[in-house]
Amino acid sequence: MPASPTVVSESWISKGQALIDKKDYHGAVQAFGNAIIQNPSDAFAYCNRGWAYSFLHDYKSAIQDFDKAIQLNPQYAFAYYSRGLVYRDLNNRQQAIEDLKIAVELGDKDAQRELNSIVRVW
Repeated sequence: MPASPTVVSESWISKGQALIDKKDYHGAVQAFGNAIIQNPSDAFAYCNRGWAYSFLHDYKSAIQDFDKAIQLNPQYAFAYYSRGLVYRDLNNRQQAIEDLKIAVELGDKDAQRELNSIVRVW
């Protein structure tokens, strides 16, 4: 019996996370892309691929993946936090603050620290 798409997707996500740990960000993008092919509604896979893109400084692709993760799961605090960090790196203070505030409201504990940092620096 073949594995379900969800099981295959989770396998690709595990491979992608291992590749990020090895700093093979191009390989991670491919692995998370394979996870998305298997399960196109997996917000976690999009968020992880967004992180891989951000490590490659491909911020446009990272934002697109974080946007998709949020579209799939509007309560996904970590996706807002992640997108907020990319906006911070792009010096888009207002958008970074908006995303980090949403992440805080949704319960992401790291978002408050980043939000405080942005407000202090700017």
